[in-house]
Amino acid sequence: MLKAVSSLFMGTFLIILSSAFHHAFADDLAEIQAKDLIRIGVKTDYPPWGMLSSAGEIVGFEPDLAHLIGAELGVQVKLKSVTSGNRFQLLEEGEVDVLIATVGDTQQRRKRVTMIEPHYYRSGVTLLSAKADKINRWEQIRGEKICLYGGAYFNKQLIQDYDIEPLILFNTRDAQLALLTKKCRAWAYDNGAIYHLLTFDSWQDYEAKAPIIYPILWSVVVSNQPSSASLAEKIANIIISWQRQATLYHYASKWALPDQAYLADRVLAWNKKDKDGKYVCQFNQNKQLPLECDQSPTSKSDITTSWWPFDQYDSKWLMTAFYQTLLFTFAVVLLTLIIAYCFTLFSLLKNPYLRKMINSMINIQRSIPPIVLLYLLYFGLFSYANNQTGVLSLFSGGAIGTALLVLSLYTAAGISSLLEDNIEHQQHTRRFNSLHKTFMDCQHGIKANLINLVKASAMASALSVPNAILVTTSLVASQGHTLFLMTLLMLFYFFEVVLFSKGLDMLFHFLPQQQA
Repeated sequence: MLKAVSSLFMGTFLIILSSAFHHAFADDLAEIQAKDLIRIGVKTDYPPWGMLSSAGEIVGFEPDLAHLIGAELGVQVKLKSVTSGNRFQLLEEGEVDVLIATVGDTQQRRKRVTMIEPHYYRSGVTLLSAKADKINRWEQIRGEKICLYGGAYFNKQLIQDYDIEPLILFNTRDAQLALLTKKCRAWAYDNGAIYHLLTFDSWQDYEAKAPIIYPILWSVVVSNQPSSASLAEKIANIIISWQRQATLYHYASKWALPDQAYLADRVLAWNKKDKDGKYVCQFNQNKQLPLECDQSPTSKSDITTSWWPFDQYDSKWLMTAFYQTLLFTFAVVLLTLIIAYCFTLFSLLKNPYLRKMINSMINIQRSIPPIVLLYLLYFGLFSYANNQTGVLSLFSGGAIGTALLVLSLYTAAGISSLLEDNIEHQQHTRRFNSLHKTFMDCQHGIKANLINLVKASAMASALSVPNAILVTTSLVASQGHTLFLMTLLMLFYFFEVVLFSKGLDMLFHFLPQQQA
């Protein structure tokens, strides 16, 4: 046994040592050229910067830049679709070599990856809202529910500055759907993407009148490992040539991007020469550029403790999410038990045809995946009811209520079927006082269903219910610390499952005493 453990530790040590040597002595640029392939992560949900064509190909402004880099390096290009939520993780895991994926340059992100200068584009944040709401100032959204895109650089600052209630969604499709179905008052997002969206007829009832805030420059990104240094330097020189030859301006015109005046101004700045005929825009000995050529982020980094990587705001957000998850789980388990008991009462009906019809309806509901029902009710039926008057308006529901209803109905249907099978198999008399025996006979199956429900309650994050999954993935997307956060999340769910498992054991131990 001791020998096996020693071998395991030795193997782990050798793997770590091998990885350390790789990062210390490898050269990403040399490996790319040796493989004749560079893997570049781009967006596919961010037209016209990155999107899928009708033929299913990745096209757009940034995919064009990716192919230009491949041509300059003399290698083939493999484009990989990334999102704001997973792009840094894929880079850190070695799934891509480079990111050209609308990455805004911030001090926080520089702790995690290498932001290549000069930058290649800039943007800011604006609000997309219904024309009928007449939102033209940011002060109008204070205290309102606002749709946000998970992983966006401005989310935290916007929440703090305007005290908004965030509805965080992890793809633009859901953000648009939430706005269209009035789940949020407005959608705060990149101004360029919103202006592009407004060119479509389907958005003619919406507008973006609020001024642009939180301006930011976009960077091509590589890993912060020493092995990426030569690749970063090579790409920096490629971007410099783009600036001087108006390549960025040309491709921005091709895709009709907003703020082309900024890129035109960059062409003039990068072609400016001093009295000796040398370009003004050049890296100095400290590898910095003059301010008139490019600007690095100047915002101060958040101060954190040596072992805990989050500031007071993020820490409170995370702890609140854990607390809310426990409350939500308790509520959904309690509601499930009540509904399951009510469902089982239908088994007492003396009319076999009516009983079978109701059981069939329960089984149909059980056969529909919960995630489908979540979307159908939250973005569909309840949103339609929300726009109606009279009795129909009573059927409108919020995200938490929808998640509670769907998850409890789904699990209760499973428990009800379990109890019905037991009644049929044991040939119990269909009387009210026989239900207790049926419940006790099926207690192990009931507990198994409820424990699965405890774990499945994380599904509520699909509707932006502020639970542990949603907040943890938001922090991973914006700040990293993937291993730390995922370990913390795993421990939380482990102890939550243990807590509810022990609680259910106590409940079933207590029930017979009440029935004595």
